[in-house]
Amino acid sequence: MAGRIVFDRDDAYQVTKRISAILKNNGVVLMTNNVYSGSTFVETRLGGSGHAQFATTPLSFAARCGAALFSMSTLEIQPFETYDAVIGTEIQIFRSEKPGLGGERPSAKAFATLAGAVLDFRDQFEADLRRCPEQYMLWGRQAHSMVGSSLHETDG
Repeated sequence: MAGRIVFDRDDAYQVTKRISAILKNNGVVLMTNNVYSGSTFVETRLGGSGHAQFATTPLSFAARCGAALFSMSTLEIQPFETYDAVIGTEIQIFRSEKPGLGGERPSAKAFATLAGAVLDFRDQFEADLRRCPEQYMLWGRQAHSMVGSSLHETDG
């Protein structure tokens, strides 16, 4: 990684310009989902009875900059010893070639065009949740009952 961008909400404009420039120059940006991951989230069903919120910021950057987007989870296999970084398949972002009203390109926050990407991201997250539900502290036992009890299923 070339560096780390740490910011708060007051720095959003400058950070947006910096991230956009990195992505447009074919750079790699790792975005973590935390309190600074934006102010817009989408909620979707997860498992049989749950819901999850996902930040739309990474989706918006991918749509705006034409960048590839991948989900990533880090799973602890052996406590404090072995971790598995799981990078999912590319999440497809529908990018309309039609200009919007007045000739401008559609907004990156045009959520209808991002809906498929949200569902793809959700499905990849759910696969990681099924693999290690106990690692998602916020759900505790609910994760087991929501997605099943397939703990640490690995290929080796």
